[in-house]
Amino acid sequence: MAFTGTLTGNLGQDPQMRYTDSGKALLQLSIAATPRGKRPNSDQWEDVGAPVWLGVTFWEQDAERVANLQLQKGDQVAVSGTLKIREYTRRDGQTAYSLELHRPRFLGAVPRNPQPAQGQGQGAHGENIQWDVNNQANPWETQETAPF
Repeated sequence: MAFTGTLTGNLGQDPQMRYTDSGKALLQLSIAATPRGKRPNSDQWEDVGAPVWLGVTFWEQDAERVANLQLQKGDQVAVSGTLKIREYTRRDGQTAYSLELHRPRFLGAVPRNPQPAQGQGQGAHGENIQWDVNNQANPWETQETAPF
């Protein structure tokens, strides 16, 4: 079963760039998204479940473009694509499942530790998204949905 969706979460580790034997670039991301909800009778947001881990692989030009963003563990990212559950056999012989995003599209990022004067993200069409962290709040902190 497959679903199309958008996921916003944090990188669980630094992106891993590799190349196939034929020279094709691939960039792997591991993203953790924790479901959130508002407390009843309050405007307070809170975690309402365990993190959902998602594996995302970008290929060729997309891999190079996303790698050039110099993302790091902890950065918030948004991606969209087709969610699929992959069944595999672990080394101990047990059946396991992973959630993966196929045909991913990178929508944007907000660095965990932006530059002192300015933070910068990348939009869905490759344009730079900048904000002045001295005069404007981080868009991830002020909106209930992704800022793009």
